[in-house]
Parts: sequence; C-alpha cells; structure tokens
Amino acid sequence: MSELSEAMEDGVTPVVSYWRDDTLQWLDGLGKDGNGPCVVDAPAACPMSMMLSNFAIADHEMPMAALKPDVIDTALSATQKKEAELQASKNKKEFIEATSAHEPCIGECSFGEGEASHEGETSSNNVHWEVLFKMVPSRSKPSFTAEILSFKTRGAMLFGAVANDWLHLRGGGFVAVKKHQRVDAIFLARRMVTYKKLSSGFCEESKMRPIYTEEMCQDAAFALGYLDTYINAYVSVNKKPYGCYLMHGEIFFVSHPANSKNPVGKRNMICVNSAYTPNGAIEV
Repeated sequence: MSELSEAMEDGVTPVVSYWRDDTLQWLDGLGKDGNGPCVVDAPAACPMSMMLSNFAIADHEMPMAALKPDVIDTALSATQKKEAELQASKNKKEFIEATSAHEPCIGECSFGEGEASHEGETSSNNVHWEVLFKMVPSRSKPSFTAEILSFKTRGAMLFGAVANDWLHLRGGGFVAVKKHQRVDAIFLARRMVTYKKLSSGFCEESKMRPIYTEEMCQDAAFALGYLDTYINAYVSVNKKPYGCYLMHGEIFFVSHPANSKNPVGKRNMICVNSAYTPNGAIEV
C-alpha cells in the first residue's frame, strides 16, 4: 500500500482496456490451478463496447498507519475472492445464453478476427486538423515563444484536443490553430471524417480509402473503441496488405504502397472515408 501511495503521489493515468475475443484463455482461462474464471471464451456474449462512469478522486483523510498491513491484505484477498466467484458465475450464465441463442451455422461461417458477425464497425464525425500553411511548428508549450519540437507540413492531418486556439497533439506537443492579429492567421482547418473496420476485403471495395499514416491508424483504432492503440508498424515491402488493419486483437500499419495488392486474408482492414486524398486536399 505504501508503494502504491508513492506511485499515486507521483501522478498516474487510469487506463481501461476492454477485450472481446475467443483467444484470451491465457488471460482469463482456468490456469494451472484450475481456479480461473473462464472455462471457454465466448465473445458472442460480450457487448461491442462498455462504459465506466462515476469516478472520483479524493485525498484519504485516515492515516495509513491506522490500518495494519495484514488487515488490509486480508480484506483485499476476501474481496477479490468474492468478486472472482461472482464473475465466474456470471460468465457461465452468459456463455450458456450466448451459445443457446444462436442457430447452428449453415454455409459460410468464418468471421473476421474478433468479430461476431460480418458487419463492419463504423465511427463517424471524427475530427482531423489539416495543416494549411506550408509549414507550422509543433511546440513544447501552447506559446509562440516555446521551444520548437518539430514541423508539420501542408496537408498533414493532426489529431488531438483543442484549448485556447492550440491543438494539444495526442503524441505530444502543441500546434497553434490560429494567431490573433490585425488579420488573423489560420494555421489549421477542422475536418470531419468517418472510420470503418471491415469484416473482410479491401477498403476500396467498401468505397473507402486505406489509412496512409501511422498517426491516423492510431486515431482510427481509438475512435473504433480499441483503447490499447499500440501500433505494429512495417515500412518494408512484404506480404502484408497496405494500410491499417486489426488481427488477433492487435493493430498493424503497413506504410509501403507496394503492398497494396497483397491479399487481406482474415485481417480486418480499418479504412477512412474518401473525403480527403493522402495529401489532405478535399476531393470534389
């Protein structure tokens, strides 16, 4: 508890990852001791997304010394055991409901990785910020006098949150949206796009475009509900398809256009609507 308290005082970020797949026995299976919660994974029993709410952060007024470590450990152990028993019971009930609610499969029964149907997932009204100037700086702080970290070129699509005319980039750094002067200088333009995860096939077959930057792949994955947005990136010519895709619950990005003719296989391609060309220009 003391180590945890020290970590909290240093500052932490809460992160929740929600997984829905039939290959998670290594995580939630019975295990070597046979006490794990799940006999079998049943992604069909899981909702497509979930929401956690009513969080609160407060200082604990009771001194930690008031509770003996062995009392805390005993209480936590009992609580975790009870939660595990309740979860195991719930999982069993949901599995029975899920398997009994589906008719036997007839015909084509193969689904995309992590999918319970052939329907793709879509996320609309996602915000991009297009660079309008030939070059704009990314700074360490939201100030025109702050250190320059890098430069963003015209047509680049940026992602982040806006506050006081500054875009806080998701990957770090700040870019000015505009500068107030006698004639305002507008550096970035707000763009709305739609992302879609396909159950099979190429993006072009669904009248979409492949995602062409690693940053956009990360943003698309986040918009579609994949909170663990670590990207497995490949820059060489290989047998993987070009663009952004999901496979075995992991996110991949292949940047070399020579891979555009490679077969998709069981991969779930993540695509962007065709409102923008790769250089950011609006299509008419």
